Amino acid sequence: MKPTPPERWKLTLVLLSDDELSAIARENIEDICRKELNGCRIEMVDAAADLDFLKKHQLFAIPTLIRESPAPIKKIIGSLTNRQIVLKELGITAGTVRSP
Repeated sequence: MKPTPPERWKLTLVLLSDDELSAIARENIEDICRKELNGCRIEMVDAAADLDFLKKHQLFAIPTLIRESPAPIKKIIGSLTNRQIVLKELGITAGTVRSP
């Protein structure tokens, strides 16, 4: 049985809707959430449509995955193709989810 992510987890993927790297990042994080986090929800933010979000979070690279909770905030930039690094940065090791 896959671990259930803590209720307080919040993931946001900042992307450009017509960008190839953003599409790859979206596929990769959706796959990770489905297979490793038992269907964790991800908020998608289109950078072109929400410039205030970019300013608020001081984002300069797209795509960017933001783990807002559990703390500390983590930002992962790029297509998220290196699954091991993404899992490590999210705090997930050996099939377990880091508690908040």
